[in-house]
Amino acid sequence: MIDIKVERLIESNISELHNFFQVTLLDTFKREVDSGYEEDVKEEVETKMKYLKEDLDSNGELCHFILAKLNNKIIGTVCYRPYDNLITKCSNGKYKDEGAVGTVYILPEYQNMGVGSKLMHAILDYIKSINIETFCLDSGFKIAQKFWIKKLGEPQLIVKDFWDIGYDHYIWRVEVKKVINNF
Repeated sequence: MIDIKVERLIESNISELHNFFQVTLLDTFKREVDSGYEEDVKEEVETKMKYLKEDLDSNGELCHFILAKLNNKIIGTVCYRPYDNLITKCSNGKYKDEGAVGTVYILPEYQNMGVGSKLMHAILDYIKSINIETFCLDSGFKIAQKFWIKKLGEPQLIVKDFWDIGYDHYIWRVEVKKVINNF
């Protein structure tokens, strides 16, 4: 494992994170979709930037970002949000009271090096510190879904063809104490 530091989001990270999300989301969409994803990438970057603002404006209460850094360069992100509209919608309200772990992105050249595990440990420690016992995690990307199945098991909910034909959305409801050692 490489020697990374995990840190909380601060205001001075914002411009670097804008570029970080463009790079990671473009890479993800290129691996998932043949073409026509440029507008989707732009919308996703805008959404992630809104989440960053929520974090800073609420001092981490509405969204809590943790960053992975190597030599002061941001190489990964994860966040916890106490609610998630997409999960609520996809679950027909079943998971409306569950927080969500998301925005788990790692620069392509640092994937499969333990960065994600370190980020997940940090976010799980944060979740435990605010006395949360369960959370949801969702994914619409096939590559990520395979990863999360290995770490969390089969999802509790699969929304068939949610994004397009053959592009399902997976949702896991996770007990912190059961997965803490999976990362």
